[in-house]
Parts: sequence; C-alpha cells; structure tokens
Amino acid sequence: MGWAIDKHMRSELVERALKRALWCRKPPKGLMVHTDQGSQFISNNYRILLGLETQAKHESSRKLLG
Repeated sequence: MGWAIDKHMRSELVERALKRALWCRKPPKGLMVHTDQGSQFISNNYRILLGLETQAKHESSRKLLG
C-alpha cells in the first residue's frame, strides 16, 4: 500500500502514492489493482506508470459492479 497527502485529489497525488507503494513493496508482475472510478485513476500518466512498473491489470469499481 502507498499513500500521499495533498490539498487536492489530482492525478499527481495518486501517482505519488502508486510510486511509493511500488518502491516499498516491489510487487510481482501481473499485480491486480482495484480503484474507484475517479478520474485520477484513469489518467494516462497513472495507467502508463502502472503498466510499465508492474504490468498490472487495473479494474475500477464501475467495471467490477457492472
């Protein structure tokens, strides 16, 4: 798990949290990441970072709930 604190919930915030989680935990390839459907989690930078670092699969709550 990673975390970051800011005054606003922007994509840069979730990118910092993801980088911290990746640095601390060193997850295996193919990691599954679940998030809510916030725009921060579908930004291009977040998805690129997630894919390049972990080859992870990303599922938002919208996809999971149908």
